Amino acid sequence: MKAKEANIISFKVLFDGKGKLLTETSSIPIKDANRVFKNYELKVVETILRETKQKLLSIHNDLEAEVSALNTKI
Repeated sequence: MKAKEANIISFKVLFDGKGKLLTETSSIPIKDANRVFKNYELKVVETILRETKQKLLSIHNDLEAEVSALNTKI
């Protein structure tokens, strides 16, 4: 039976046991997307992965800068 949905990219913001803020990104590798997706769906997934990864890196960097600024004030 074919899956009816697929998680192609995830982003988590969490605190570890020591109270350190972490971000975590996971995704299907772009080079492997053609194993699951074909034709138009493949192009859409490749675009989503490429664009989302860039934006998530920006969010990660923004969060890192904000937390760093907060830590210097404490």
